[in-house]
Amino acid sequence: MAPTRHDVFVWILRFWRAYLLEVLNRSEVALQDIYGPPLGPLYTHNSLVFSDLYMELRRYCRTANVNLEEALNDFWARLLEKLFNQANKQYII
Repeated sequence: MAPTRHDVFVWILRFWRAYLLEVLNRSEVALQDIYGPPLGPLYTHNSLVFSDLYMELRRYCRTANVNLEEALNDFWARLLEKLFNQANKQYII
């Protein structure tokens, strides 16, 4: 029996999700390898923000139950706030 269009679509969707998750995993490792050593504490203190972003991106790939625009907006807001606070420790904010 030949596969139906639905079967083919499901297979493509599974393949695509697996591929995207692999790309995300590799990019997370590359980010840590590339920026971790040169930035040192600056990256280490903000690594949780990046980890949270990757967690949201993985959830998006698995379930599409995440508002990607909100996740990215939240990431940039949190990252910029942390960097601003670290750069201006001498001031009370």
